[in-house]
Amino acid sequence: MKRRPEKKRDRKGNEIVVGVAWYRAEDYPRLLEVATDRKGMHSRFVDWEQSALLNNDKLREQGIRIEKIEIDLEELIAWCNARNRSNDGAARAEFAVEKLRARLSPNT
Repeated sequence: MKRRPEKKRDRKGNEIVVGVAWYRAEDYPRLLEVATDRKGMHSRFVDWEQSALLNNDKLREQGIRIEKIEIDLEELIAWCNARNRSNDGAARAEFAVEKLRARLSPNT
């Protein structure tokens, strides 16, 4: 029986949680259209999904909790435009972090 890894904690003892941007298959072609870093992205959703799932598994094996953040693509585009940001990996990660914070702290 496989043993669950011990949960990773930060210096304050809080569980480490990573928000992962998660796209819908039907949105992926549009994501590739609007992403400024599309040349570095998987050209097919199934390839992106397989890679993302493998990365998530690796993080879980290290004891890191994964929270999938379903991305509303039009909301992401509006968020980037409002901040004058390119729709690149850094912006998408920041967007996912904001969504994760809102999920974990619904009263703020």
